[in-house]
Amino acid sequence: RVAIARALVMNPMLLLSDEATSALDPSITGAILDLLAQINRELGVTIVLVTHEMEVVKRLCAEAAFMEGGVVLKSGKIEDLFLSPDPKMREFLGENEILPVEGLNIRIYFPKNLAQTPLITQMARELQINFNIVWGNLESFNGIALGILVINIQANAKEKVCNYLNARGAQWEIIESNPQGEQNG
Repeated sequence: RVAIARALVMNPMLLLSDEATSALDPSITGAILDLLAQINRELGVTIVLVTHEMEVVKRLCAEAAFMEGGVVLKSGKIEDLFLSPDPKMREFLGENEILPVEGLNIRIYFPKNLAQTPLITQMARELQINFNIVWGNLESFNGIALGILVINIQANAKEKVCNYLNARGAQWEIIESNPQGEQNG
């Protein structure tokens, strides 16, 4: 807190915070993050936050750059990074999908406009199909709910499900055994 106050005395437009919450207990980490959010909101100071902690990113950041070995692998709005993660980003997010080998696995991304809608229930009812929910994750990123859900369907339902998802503006991809896969959305 003293270091933050000392930096603010200079009335900066930008505040660099390098691992500001490392080695702090959870309650103090929360207080520091609340303070940084307040500084950003009330003083309009842009904060560049360097961290290895995904929870810090989720709680505070509107945009991020994902780096490895000094190289930016991906950058952009938090929502965009979460809704189109590559394998390295999935690893960082802690996503570990265990998928069935039978049928067809579809990963569906739920941006803020779909995260609170009953898309999957409506799809099952309207298309009159059964499917398994294989894996899911709903996260709050800086107050925005975003989600990912993997469903497993019978291969003969592929066209109906994909058309349904496209018609609702959902982002999705078919998870193939190869890393390329078929993508849409």
